[in-house]
Amino acid sequence: HATSYLWSVPGGTRLIASFQNIMSTQVELGTVFKGSKSGKIVQAKGATRELHPQQVVIDIAYSGLCGTDLHFRKADMVLGHEGVGVISQVGSDVKVLKVGDRVGWGYNHDACGYCNQCWSGDDILCPERQMYGSADLDFGSFGDRAVLNAMYVHKIPDNIPLRLAGPLQCGGATVYAAIVNSAIRPRDRVGVLGLGGLGHLAWRGGLQPRTQARRPVLALRRQRRRAPAVAPVGRP
Repeated sequence: HATSYLWSVPGGTRLIASFQNIMSTQVELGTVFKGSKSGKIVQAKGATRELHPQQVVIDIAYSGLCGTDLHFRKADMVLGHEGVGVISQVGSDVKVLKVGDRVGWGYNHDACGYCNQCWSGDDILCPERQMYGSADLDFGSFGDRAVLNAMYVHKIPDNIPLRLAGPLQCGGATVYAAIVNSAIRPRDRVGVLGLGGLGHLAWRGGLQPRTQARRPVLALRRQRRRAPAVAPVGRP
């Protein structure tokens, strides 16, 4: 019969497993890395999730490491929210994304889509928002897979390697939103408070191409002995 025939073909075991995986709505999240009471990151077996019609399954390839992850290292939750990977399954209602797409996601996983905040583009202020650290505690980017609403997943451009895309999902999005919301225009003089994780992303990914400025200002205030306290930053 059909099953016996498939098992007898070289590689048939993988063929059957792949077929069953596509047809199943149950998704094994695989191996995950969680916080603990001691603050030590521990490896664990992930939960099982049901794939809903509007969701996608992402096989995680890389993850950024955000300072916010440190806040939750003592929580009983899967860590990481700057995840990128490849879609391996799509729900029946998903039209824009497909299996094989390179995608990423960030801090907010879902929202109601109908309140004033959502309609104005401020879904992170939605009363029903599903954000890292307070919802979806059973998965994160420190793991094998994630199951997310397709509306909160976006494609990674082909010219950006996945290994470099992780930090853009939260840190990059944070500073870019500030640049856009501030209506910064070419030749504007802009100050960046610190050239750390977010500061360097603001400069290289947002301000440098947007302002076309040769020497925007970088303010440094960590130590009194550092001089100058406000130093110009030129093109690399």
